[in-house]
Amino acid sequence: MREDSSFCKFCEGKRRSFHFHGIRKGGRTLPLSCAFFLKMRRKYLLRIRKKGGLACPFFFEERKKERPAKIAGIAKEFRGLGGKALRMMSGTRIAGRFLDGIQDAVPIAIGYIPIALTYGFIAKSTGLSLGECLLMSLFVYAGASQYMALDMIGKHIGSLEIIFTTFIVNIRHFLMSASLNEKVEKDHPLKKAIYAFGVTDETFSVAAVKNEKLTTLYMYGLNVLAYFSWCLFSAVGFIIGSNIPGVFQDGMSIALYAMFIGLLVPSMKKSGKVLFLAGSAAFLNSFFQFCRIVSPGWSIVIATLAASVFVEYVFWLKRKRGKVRNG
Repeated sequence: MREDSSFCKFCEGKRRSFHFHGIRKGGRTLPLSCAFFLKMRRKYLLRIRKKGGLACPFFFEERKKERPAKIAGIAKEFRGLGGKALRMMSGTRIAGRFLDGIQDAVPIAIGYIPIALTYGFIAKSTGLSLGECLLMSLFVYAGASQYMALDMIGKHIGSLEIIFTTFIVNIRHFLMSASLNEKVEKDHPLKKAIYAFGVTDETFSVAAVKNEKLTTLYMYGLNVLAYFSWCLFSAVGFIIGSNIPGVFQDGMSIALYAMFIGLLVPSMKKSGKVLFLAGSAAFLNSFFQFCRIVSPGWSIVIATLAASVFVEYVFWLKRKRGKVRNG
């Protein structure tokens, strides 16, 4: 066995060559450098030596001129071997992409544990059953919306108001999914719809910073572990919450406000528009509830929509005036 500078086109230039002597003593060596063959050479080594040496199929074209019958027979045998190996390598690449997503999702899954546990605690104190708590995590899968829904359920607000509020809180997912659609390789719409369901703020952030084109399998791996962590620890939090004293359960309700403040403050630091929007929505919601114009559930919906329209109109006027002055 000796090394050679030849490399295999099939391996895209990887210079890992293994050579065996030909059938004649002192005959020219045939390069054996395919990646698939490096993995399988132990299994087929004995058969190769009996055949008198073997090379990657790409090198058989040069040898056919010298020993056409012999080389053609060997090439025919190893075309089948190459097909099996290609399928094996394809399966390895598929598994690798999925596992890459799983690996990148580990920090997200760990970060979800305290939030999901707290959600389970609050769901228990709100009066939900274990099945209702788990089904909400399975089908809604939106931490901010689930916290908001628990608060509204505790205040006995109607289901229609809860649905509208959840829609408004989650409307940002339209933009996140549209952005990821350009970053992920083309695939069947149904496959994309499946991973789009699992997109969260955290998984979007991880996927968005990737420089290369992402695959659907990578997104599956990224989303599935985070989804599993959220659902599992929601149920665990509910079960553990039944053994926690009522005083501590009542104190956990502050987690709702802490979570929304944590989401809001970083955006307010970056943009004055967000600060103006949050202040306007808070003022309108307080005004509606103080005057009892509408129910508490609808006051959140109307205040959010009205503040969004008002703030966008104000900033549109500012941009328009700026263009007029520059003109």
